[in-house]
Amino acid sequence: MKKTMKLFYKKIVIVSLFILCFAVFSPSANALTVSPVRFEVSADAGEEIIDSIILYNDTDVTQNLYTSYANFEARGESGTPAFLEEKTDLATWIRTNPNIVIQPGESKIVPFTIKIPSEAEPGGYFATIFFGTVPPEGSGSQLSIGAKTGVLVLLRVNGEIDEEGGILEFATVNNQTFFTALPVSFTYRFQNSGSDRVKPDGFVNIENIFGGGAAKLMANPVDGNVLPESIRRFEVVWNDDGNSVEPLSEKASFFEKVGFEWKNFAFGKYTATLNLSFGATGGEMDPMSFKFWVFPWHLIIFLIIAGIIVFLILKTTIKKYNRWIVSQAEKSLARLEAEKSLSEKGK
Repeated sequence: MKKTMKLFYKKIVIVSLFILCFAVFSPSANALTVSPVRFEVSADAGEEIIDSIILYNDTDVTQNLYTSYANFEARGESGTPAFLEEKTDLATWIRTNPNIVIQPGESKIVPFTIKIPSEAEPGGYFATIFFGTVPPEGSGSQLSIGAKTGVLVLLRVNGEIDEEGGILEFATVNNQTFFTALPVSFTYRFQNSGSDRVKPDGFVNIENIFGGGAAKLMANPVDGNVLPESIRRFEVVWNDDGNSVEPLSEKASFFEKVGFEWKNFAFGKYTATLNLSFGATGGEMDPMSFKFWVFPWHLIIFLIIAGIIVFLILKTTIKKYNRWIVSQAEKSLARLEAEKSLSEKGK
């Protein structure tokens, strides 16, 4: 009886923990959807830009939202924005409704304006419009803390803008030169030395040892920008069918590796060439190349062993068949000789 009660209480605890985790980590518990998530706009100094954002309350409670603004710059080489506390430039040029109330399941169009000062210098300006549940502080430059959803605004003030940039590095991830199967991941680092954002555009062309085209990949699959005076790392993946492939576990068995190499087959020496252009004028840069090998040795060993086994089976089968043919021929010859002998005796 005590064992049964212990088991019953244990089940109650497990179920309770499951329900609690679901309630805490459920994606609909605090979901505010914004569209679009990024604005890329350009205008002259002194002009005003008018646009709108769509907010959708995907929760079952009323959302009381407060608007705030922050400039941002690049953080590291991943393209992740770092928000700045100082209130200057674009963060002070944007205006929208400071307080928005959205009912459960309701969507709302929120207009905003960007008033560019006439004295604004040509170049790139970058800020975020935040919608949060905590009101911004009335004084000081500190950003409010709380659940916030942001929309990126990338503004180009027209004029004489310096556009400089280049590829610093192109290779496979970790400079790996030997693979047993696809996918093969490439990475390149792009440096923007200009005064506005740039969006690298181009392809990674992969050729086999005979010069034939094996693949043509988009060089900027995430459609990412590189902010001024920063470096961004981009990754390009070569898959046979273009779909993402789950990496094989290090503990995978030999036959699992054989199956993976068969499914994601490639063989031989390849050359990947990165061709990029960037900027408003679409200036092209000198291409960069990287050579690598794909050699599915698990699959090859399996095929060799399988081929040897098939050969031995065929060889044994053919030998047995030949013996059977010879034995049948000998039997037929013996039968003919016996019949001939009987015929001669009858005479």
